[in-house]
Amino acid sequence: MVTHGVRMLAERSAASRSVPDRVCWCRISYRQHFRPPAALREIRHADGTRTHELTVDLGQVVSPQDLQRCFAEALDGPQRAPGVDIGRFGPVGASPIWEFNAAFWNHMPGYMAAVGRGVRESIGGSPDDGQARTREHARRFGTLLAAAAAAAAGADTASGARPARPLAYLDVGAADTGYAETLIRHLAATCHTPMHYVVADRAAGALRRARARLGPGRGPVSVRYLALDLAQPARALEEYRGRLLTVHLTNLLDNLPGEELVQVDGRHYLLHTCLYLPAAALEQLARQHRLDPGQLAADLSNLADTGVDPFLAHYRDRLPGRAGGGAGAAPFLAH
Repeated sequence: MVTHGVRMLAERSAASRSVPDRVCWCRISYRQHFRPPAALREIRHADGTRTHELTVDLGQVVSPQDLQRCFAEALDGPQRAPGVDIGRFGPVGASPIWEFNAAFWNHMPGYMAAVGRGVRESIGGSPDDGQARTREHARRFGTLLAAAAAAAAGADTASGARPARPLAYLDVGAADTGYAETLIRHLAATCHTPMHYVVADRAAGALRRARARLGPGRGPVSVRYLALDLAQPARALEEYRGRLLTVHLTNLLDNLPGEELVQVDGRHYLLHTCLYLPAAALEQLARQHRLDPGQLAADLSNLADTGVDPFLAHYRDRLPGRAGGGAGAAPFLAH
């Protein structure tokens, strides 16, 4: 496909039609995402000049005909279709997407009910799926825990010090407790050493749901709950300094706010983004939920000033359903 693309761009150049300064060929691995098959990006240089890069997702462009159409839409048509900007252009770390992300994790059951699937299904599975894999994790940690506890007890006896506090397993990400439930059950049945199983998340709603599912623990496994910002973890984890035997993270890195850098020809650029909803999607959303498209567009464009939580609360109250939005709001908010 890349060979076809290079040939097509050479033909466009020979015919004096627009071509990008660079082409980036990639393959997006996520099963569900919002990236178009091809997109034209503007690069602003320190000297004031601007160049353009065309990025092509080979996962969505599967034939030369697809590629030809993508080139025509990205290079010959308007820079983008009409629509509404959600907020303003700025660094990735300051994007409203992170407020939407936090709202999703805090209210995940309603979102998942609206789209009719669980969190594991929505992300296309997880490396932690499967009882056999989780049992193996429990076996390995149990062996490590027993050895570490024996070594610590020997050192305490020799020095006359008080016994050390229980060692800990840190599990970051509480959206789905299936892995934790299975691991705790196996550890409680096979381990005899007191330990702390620390469930950590930055979303208070996720921690509340985890506490309701996992409780205080079972047998020698005491479950603790920790509000943790992985961008600044040291303060929250101070209590467990020197006690963490294992840290477990799954499907988490794409939920960490931060800046993104792009390297182009050996130079680095700070990536700026702006959330954007095409006009067709806006009209469909307004029609489906009987909303005024003009008001919806205005509310979305003002998100940088009003914030995401007030926007969501406003539409939860306006949409039909239980008091406070409830069931009627969930399908709209899931979009």
